[in-house]
Amino acid sequence: MGNQALQMALDDAGLTQEKLAEAVNKAIERMTGRPGRIGDRVVRRWLSGQTSGPTNSSAAPSR
Repeated sequence: MGNQALQMALDDAGLTQEKLAEAVNKAIERMTGRPGRIGDRVVRRWLSGQTSGPTNSSAAPSR
């Protein structure tokens, strides 16, 4: 089935999987002070629906 909404958003924004991963990593770094570790493989998993949500390593810390 896949994440069609995410794929449409990527297409609309003209982003590649790699560019989305870079943007997510920058956002993680801004929020946590540490670089994110999301790669294009993770984005492919999001697009395919294999991943239901962020893992502990990519989730924002609880406050």
